[in-house]
Amino acid sequence: MEEKKVLKLEDVMAGLRPIVQSDPQFIYPQQAECGEDERCGCLEFEDEDDPDREGLEEYYDYSECEYHLDDDNTCRYVKEDETPACVVGHYFVKELGFDNLYMFETKAPTFVLEAHGYEVEAPAQRFLNTIQSQQDQGWAWEIAYEQAEKDVASHRFMPEVTDAKE
Repeated sequence: MEEKKVLKLEDVMAGLRPIVQSDPQFIYPQQAECGEDERCGCLEFEDEDDPDREGLEEYYDYSECEYHLDDDNTCRYVKEDETPACVVGHYFVKELGFDNLYMFETKAPTFVLEAHGYEVEAPAQRFLNTIQSQQDQGWAWEIAYEQAEKDVASHRFMPEVTDAKE
């Protein structure tokens, strides 16, 4: 049986740092009003007569967008040509050599890593989840990285919670 590779916080931070430094002000395209971010190919619609969209004022057709996977502004790891799209996608492709990320769209970073034979330490999981979340909310990569650092630092020395025995 193949031994799992352990991914530590230091590994993740060291791998993401040059990616962030290569384009620190990069902001992932956000679904917004038509034309606000020309990189986003999602088309905004308003259709009050569509029964599947009851209660929604608008929705997006994301079929022509290389950055979004669905109408919920879900960011992609890789574009259709399999080049990295998001900060974690860049890390997975450039640092870890993953070539099948299209199969893992919508999956959490830890799920992707475990499927590729990695065991991910808790601080590394937290860092990846935070940087991805911050990026997805429209923060520049540099800010997302800083926020992930702060988040991990604030939780790093908390004792692990274990199941209480009855």
